[in-house]
Amino acid sequence: MELESIFIDCILNLPGIEILYLYDCNIGNYDEFHIYPKNYSITTFSFLGKKMINVNLFYKFMCSMIKLTNLEICNDSLSLLLDKDQNSLFSHIIHLNILDFCCVFKIYTNNNSFYFPFFISEEISVGVGFPAGTLKKIFSIQENLNIKKLLYSENYLDGSDSGALEYLNFLDSIELSSNIVEIRFHELFDISKTYKLKTIELKEIELYFQDIMFIRSLNNLEILNLINCGFEKDCYRNIKGNDFKNVKFFYFEYFSLNKNKKIIKHLKEEF
Repeated sequence: MELESIFIDCILNLPGIEILYLYDCNIGNYDEFHIYPKNYSITTFSFLGKKMINVNLFYKFMCSMIKLTNLEICNDSLSLLLDKDQNSLFSHIIHLNILDFCCVFKIYTNNNSFYFPFFISEEISVGVGFPAGTLKKIFSIQENLNIKKLLYSENYLDGSDSGALEYLNFLDSIELSSNIVEIRFHELFDISKTYKLKTIELKEIELYFQDIMFIRSLNNLEILNLINCGFEKDCYRNIKGNDFKNVKFFYFEYFSLNKNKKIIKHLKEEF
């Protein structure tokens, strides 16, 4: 379905609408001089699909929703919203409670210091294929440091992300899976600090002794999920039930059960 400017105007003028869900829509015929009406009722906007979208038009459409607090974007062409060359065009910062940005990253640049036009107060979900340095960029923004939940799926991580999460003092839950990890999990934090994490889910992450020690130090931890994670040598032996007294739910999964019988046996005995 193709949305013309006049139809977008009609959507924004709908009285009392709070949730807007658009799937596989093509927003065409961009008129840079067209001024969209302001909408003061839409709080949740989901835009999903595979069709190419004019990113400038979409940005103006989004900024017309004055009360927008929850945003879900799942369209690969909209990764251009984060293009550092768009900084001058996308000068308006969008304040949100929740951002779910699920796009295959398509910005070809050697400079990972791309633009992030969002201030998020509660939850951030980002994926997939974002380059190393993305995590550091997002949380170099002071206004994003109070989030409570982070989902970071199938992106790249390396030393440029060191300490990216060290100031997330209110972080309650983290889910992390990665394409390539060239940094250890604990190095994303400051291990000398105390964190309030209650939920950790790690998928296909190689864990080291220092990672286990960091996770053990989280006194508020209640849920720990390790999915197809590897362990350096025998460091898994440092996962002991007595050191996770507040953990109410522990889930461990290996895709190859025969290959990791010793690890599975140890964890079953401890939990």
